[in-house]
Amino acid sequence: YPSSKVYHDTKRGLYFYLKGDNWEVGASLPSKLQAGMGSYVNLELDTDKPYLHHAEHVKKHPPGHFKNKHKKKHKWG
Repeated sequence: YPSSKVYHDTKRGLYFYLKGDNWEVGASLPSKLQAGMGSYVNLELDTDKPYLHHAEHVKKHPPGHFKNKHKKKHKWG
């Protein structure tokens, strides 16, 4: 979810999200993040820490990029 800086690992059922300057991990998201997640992008990654490549993902899938173009299901992470 580019606009929210959230990754969801569907296989492990984990969320990775930016909290301040640090990445947090959990089985659920804080309620303030759940409200406006926005569009998502599917990524296939060979890592258990998707946020390590966050700068690269932002360049390829900038927040808001899919806002009006795609309402399909995409997952960032």
